[in-house]
Parts: sequence; C-alpha cells; structure tokens
Amino acid sequence: MKITLSLSDKINKTSGESEVLLRCSMGRQLRLRVKSGIFISPDLWDDKKNEVKSTNKIRTGHVLKANKIKQKLEELCTKIVEESVKIPVESMDKDWLEGIVFQYNHPEYTRIAKSLSFFEVFDLFVETEKKDCSWKETTAERFVTLKHHLMGFEDWYDKKLTFDGLDKDFFDEFADFLLKFKKMRNSTNAKNFKLLKWFLRWAVANGYNNNSFFDTYTPGMCKTKKAKAEKKVVVFLNEEELKTVREFDFSNDDRLEKVRDVFVFCCYSGLRYSDVEHLTQNNIYDDQIHVTTIKTDDTITINLNSVTRAILEKYHDDEHPEAKALPVISNQKMNLYLKEMGKICGLDQLITQTYYVGTKRVEDTRPKYEWIGTHTGRRTFICKALSKGISPQLVMKFTGHSDYKAMKPYIDITENAKADAMKLLDD
Repeated sequence: MKITLSLSDKINKTSGESEVLLRCSMGRQLRLRVKSGIFISPDLWDDKKNEVKSTNKIRTGHVLKANKIKQKLEELCTKIVEESVKIPVESMDKDWLEGIVFQYNHPEYTRIAKSLSFFEVFDLFVETEKKDCSWKETTAERFVTLKHHLMGFEDWYDKKLTFDGLDKDFFDEFADFLLKFKKMRNSTNAKNFKLLKWFLRWAVANGYNNNSFFDTYTPGMCKTKKAKAEKKVVVFLNEEELKTVREFDFSNDDRLEKVRDVFVFCCYSGLRYSDVEHLTQNNIYDDQIHVTTIKTDDTITINLNSVTRAILEKYHDDEHPEAKALPVISNQKMNLYLKEMGKICGLDQLITQTYYVGTKRVEDTRPKYEWIGTHTGRRTFICKALSKGISPQLVMKFTGHSDYKAMKPYIDITENAKADAMKLLDD
C-alpha cells in the first residue's frame, strides 16, 4: 500500500494549524482519502515534499514539536499498512480506513467490551454519530431501516444478537434473510452490509465490541451461491435530448421552468444537487464557482460557461432563502418534477436496468423520463465533457472525483460512442 500525505488548505482560526490528509492507494484497485486527525502549523510543513520539514529548516524552538508530529504520522502510516495485509482489498473502504485512524488517535478507549446490549449500542451509535458528524436525515433513516432488518432477522434467526456471535454463520444467514425474505436486490444488500460494518467499526473503536471478524467478510456471498453483481446502466441526456430540454418553452409553468433551469445548470457545471442546493452568490466570483462539496468536503473550482452564466444571471435579482443563487427545491420534489419535465419533453426512449436478487436476474424496462433524477445532470455533464475530448483527469478536477474507478463507466460509454460513430464511415 502506498500512502502519501498532504496538508489541508483549511486553517483552524484558534490554533493556526491545518490537518494532515492521507491518500492511500494500491494501483487502480484502491484509492482512499481521509483526514488523519493530526494537525500541524503550515510553517512546519514542506509543501514540495509533502512531509514535515527537516530539522535544519525549522526554528530551534519548534524542532521537538515537529519531530513528535513526524513520529505520529509514521506510526499511523505503519498501522494502516499492518492492517491492510489482514483483509482483502475489496473489503477496504473509507469507513475501514477512518476506523484505523480513529483507533490510533483515541487509544484511551478500552478494548474491553462495555456492558450494553447489541441494540443499545446501535442506538447509542446512531445518536452519537448523528450529533457529532452532523448526519443528513437520510443517513439516519438508512440506519433506522437497517435496525429494523436486524431486529426482524433476530426474530427469524431465533437467536439473540451479540457482538461475540457475529461470525460467518451470522453473516451468511443475514445475507440469506435479506435475499429470501426481504427480496432485496444484491446492490441493496451490499449497502446494508456496508452500513453494518460502519456500525461495527465504531463499536470496536469505542470499546463495545472485541470481535473484528466482520472486516474479513466479503459482502455479496451467502452460504449457498455467489450473489451476482449488478452493472447499472448510466442514464444521461445526449446532445439532442439536452438541447430539447434547454429550449423547451416552460414560460407558462413557472414550477417546471425553474426545475428545468436548475437541472440544466447541473448538466453544464457537473455539480451534485446537494452542492447546487447550498450554492450562494458568495460562491461565485472571478467568473468561477468556488465550493466545498457537501458529500466529500473537497474544495473545487469550476469555470462558468455561457449556459451556467446565463442561468445565474436569470435568477440573480430574485430573492431566494439564505441568499441562495438558484431557486432550488427539495431533492424529493425535484426528482418528481424532473420525471414530469422529461415526459413533456418526449424523453421516452426505453431503458432496461438489470439487477439480481441472489442469482435471479430481473429486468426493469421503463421510458427514460422515469429514470431521470437530480444526479442525471451530473452524469450528463461527465458524458458530455468526455465526448468533447476533455481528458478524464481534467473532468475529475471539475467534478471532484478522486477515484478513477468512479469515472470508468463514463469513459466506457464515450469509447463505445466513438466506435459507433466510426462505423458510420464504413462503405
């Protein structure tokens, strides 16, 4: 595993220090980035080498502090490498890495399990993390749903859930329960296991759980047959469809006109709905959009183009709540109205999404407008940019993607489109 360090641009106003960031990679298989929980004054940091400055470049009074921080970073990196050889690479994710960082930075937590029941710890986890990490309501709702699944499984399993009992049989049986009785598709099961591991890592870090078997268990496997992975069709608007949406006359429907404009803004900026929702006039200057993304906390800069500039100017003088730049409504309502907009604009090409429930293949065919949502705008931007010849590396700078794996489906679409276009030149 390769670990590189960098210093955050954000400076704590009280301490004057910035947090060291970690980037962990294993070829193209794994690329993770997390905060280290270790802070240092920018004066002690070498930006060119991305490490603590050597002692001969530091004032005498700060050498001891610099060496202590350097030692902590070396210990943390060593700990990550040691833990990485214990589990398969497919089980490594951001939650896993953050768990290691948390354990290193908080050795005061005892490793002796505290006397609370499984579900009491679960409730404490949700309550604590929701408050400390400022969870979105949707994140809390996902864990409430997971708890209902676990409680239903406990009744079906006829065995009280305990941390010590979370062995291979438990995970296999839980996978079967979700598959056979909840009839969940494999991708949903994988998300449930990811949430469950998030909770279990927290329980280990906080001394409620001594059983770390879950880190070696690979989701998607049940005790009978291997669950098939799903390859989701990327739904985006092609040039003709995007032009139709942009030029459609919604002047008699103020509701859909605003929804269309916000959606088109996403299509030409690449911003997620959550970032457009929080976009204010203060984020726009020097003919650029400057935002710190809600989902990943990345700071990105996006140049305005004729389309995004015109939409911002259109709503510049309107009074929006909290000085927002655009008339953004709730995500739920916008997803609903986008489908209505798509239907009116004639986006009715049939698209089939294939998914699996265990080994059973299920095909779901609907017109394109039923598949459209707020994230379709971001997908449209990526496909449009790649098709115009903009390099994936540059597109990733606009979108804030740090993982090439996330870009690959879009690159594959673009390459297929090029191949289809070349066939038109055949005799």
